[in-house]
Amino acid sequence: EYLCYFLVFLTPLYFSRNHNLFSFGAPKTILIIGVVLVMTILYSWGVLVAGKLSFRFTPLHIVLGIFLIVLTASSIWGVDPLNSFFGRWREGINLILIYALAIFALFIGFRVKNNKSFLPNILIVSFASSVIVAFISYFNSGFFVGNGSTLGNNSYTGAYLLFNACFGVGLFMYYVAKGSRSHILTLSVSEQKNNKEITTFSSKIWQKVSIAVGLLVILLSPIFLNYDILLGKVGLSEIIHKPILLLGQANAAVLGLGVSFLIILFFFLIFSKKLVVKIIGVVLLASFLIGIFYTGQQLVNPASSIHKAYVEVKGENRFMAWDAARNSFYDKPLLGSGFYNYSYNYQKYFTADILKEQNPEFYFNEPHNVVWEYASNNGILGLISFLALFLFIFIALFTHNEYEEKKDKYIKIALIGALFGYFIQNLFGFDTPATYLMLFLLVGLGIGSSRKEWIIALPDSKNDVFKFVSSIVIVASLVSMVFFVILPRAEFRRWGKVISIESVKERLLIRDGIQGVSLFGGVSDSSFVAGKFYDLFKSNMKNIDASNKDAYPKEIQSIIDQVEKDLKKQPDDVYAHIVVSQLLYLQTYIKGETDIQTWNQSYGNLQKALILNSQNPEIYLLLAQTYMMREDFSSAHTAVRQAIVIAPTYKKSYNYARKLLTIKPDKKFQKYVDDMSQKW
Repeated sequence: EYLCYFLVFLTPLYFSRNHNLFSFGAPKTILIIGVVLVMTILYSWGVLVAGKLSFRFTPLHIVLGIFLIVLTASSIWGVDPLNSFFGRWREGINLILIYALAIFALFIGFRVKNNKSFLPNILIVSFASSVIVAFISYFNSGFFVGNGSTLGNNSYTGAYLLFNACFGVGLFMYYVAKGSRSHILTLSVSEQKNNKEITTFSSKIWQKVSIAVGLLVILLSPIFLNYDILLGKVGLSEIIHKPILLLGQANAAVLGLGVSFLIILFFFLIFSKKLVVKIIGVVLLASFLIGIFYTGQQLVNPASSIHKAYVEVKGENRFMAWDAARNSFYDKPLLGSGFYNYSYNYQKYFTADILKEQNPEFYFNEPHNVVWEYASNNGILGLISFLALFLFIFIALFTHNEYEEKKDKYIKIALIGALFGYFIQNLFGFDTPATYLMLFLLVGLGIGSSRKEWIIALPDSKNDVFKFVSSIVIVASLVSMVFFVILPRAEFRRWGKVISIESVKERLLIRDGIQGVSLFGGVSDSSFVAGKFYDLFKSNMKNIDASNKDAYPKEIQSIIDQVEKDLKKQPDDVYAHIVVSQLLYLQTYIKGETDIQTWNQSYGNLQKALILNSQNPEIYLLLAQTYMMREDFSSAHTAVRQAIVIAPTYKKSYNYARKLLTIKPDKKFQKYVDDMSQKW
């Protein structure tokens, strides 16, 4: 139980300042997996000592099991099983984390069943942690993105705070409803008469005030409220003309929070004992859900004012990401491409229309829509099992027995609000380790609150079986601790050092064999770091002289070898092929000479990249650059023409074409570039 409190409190706050590459996702993932494994060991030890075991099965247990089976099957037969199971360090999302969180949910359900005070206690601990997270967001630290907090950027922070704002509302109503009865009953009759008002005040006021202050800290943070209003930069007339100006930095989270609060209000009416009030609540809820459906239809309608308002704020990028997810779903409708493999689908269905945006996105790891995410990654089976998880959480929280106290109903209403708001928020966002922790906390609370359950008690005669199974689980947990906590943490720290050390020789020593330390990470991470080094090398070109000219090509080669090693296991990562080609060109430039082996390697990687994504003009520009390594101007011109044909509005292609023309003028190519530039 104390480890549950510890995990819920510390995970949102824990991050690593070792470096800025994987500061927020990876540390939280390692923490969650490590603590859950310790919890598993303790639970198994308890079974071993007691020599008996009973299981409480609820419908939510079954749905959770099906959900995990579908995700696993989808990933095994997906486009990149290694990425699905062991993920990227940057986001910290993988199936190992999901398995750990599912076990965490089981323990939460177990504690709710065995300790009545556990439910409000775990919410208090989570709420207290979220108040600290929100408070940090008030200070625009350069380490966090925007006014983000210990979860990273403001969108990640907003999604997490959404849950806890609802928890705060539930706790406030809980303490309001708690009253003084339970306290007064412990007094004598005379004491009750003399001290009733004092007891009522003392038992209520500090909880209500604390929760209310915490709620204000969350709701008034720049995550949810536009601070320009408080600073006088936005006037009342502007707000009336454009209400969206009220919103803080995490727009999706603000939208989800608004939905949460309305849902809480509607279910507050539905849970009333008065029939008329119940009917009003049902009518309002039904009307609201119809309104949400209608708004969603208008959002995806390019001619609607809602669509135009959204595009004005966010651009068309999100809609194009949704289109890629929809196309990949149609391609693999049953099981999809595997958990967290959307980045491959985005490249496969990439369209040059994305380049018309002010900030074009060449790479997307998530479609920013939870429905299309599960449809694309896990097919129709994954989407149905995911939605079923929500449905059965709702059913477990909605149903209650006649012995349940009024205050407990209020907490459940708040949890229902959090469930609805989170779903709406994630129609425009995606999950991080912290939000997944909150989701599986709701799963556990749903399990613990479920009225329908089956109890299976194994006979005491199976004592030896308990001991054997418990021993196996303990040993397996200890082994898992090594593979999924200790070794990943060691690798994570090495990744942190490799980007921060200035000495080339020291970096080479640390980088050597870094991918073999743990099972986590992969080609996406190694190519991401390679890209960072490529930018670093480019910015330091002026510092290269005779004293270090030989060291840089060696380091570049070590980075290339690292990415190529991962490409053998995960060959379909577009960016990995691109960054290898970029590094090879840089290496050739520093050396001042081109050898046929280097040229073939660069050309081969770009050809593989084109197979994976033939609509990215950047690849054709790199291909032109590769032809220039051996001064093949004719082929370079052809490659640039292809880039312009694919994306005629992409200015970078014209800029590169003019650079080629300054090196060697060509009237025919010059005319083509001028004509296309004038036309587009």
